[in-house]
Amino acid sequence: MARTTPMCSSQYPFLFNACRIPRKTRDELKSFPGGKHIVVARSNKFYTFDVYRPDGTPFSPAEIEV
Repeated sequence: MARTTPMCSSQYPFLFNACRIPRKTRDELKSFPGGKHIVVARSNKFYTFDVYRPDGTPFSPAEIEV
């Protein structure tokens, strides 16, 4: 259906620096502006690391991949 109907972009603010908090009636979406790290999940294991150097400049995609 997404290929024939325009997709809603209302969830874009929650694409990065955000999480879903489980609640009894419905989940809560919470965003955290200014995040400086990422979390990667692979094979049921979670890895977190900074994506900015101490001087505030971001690592390149190639450096993050390593």
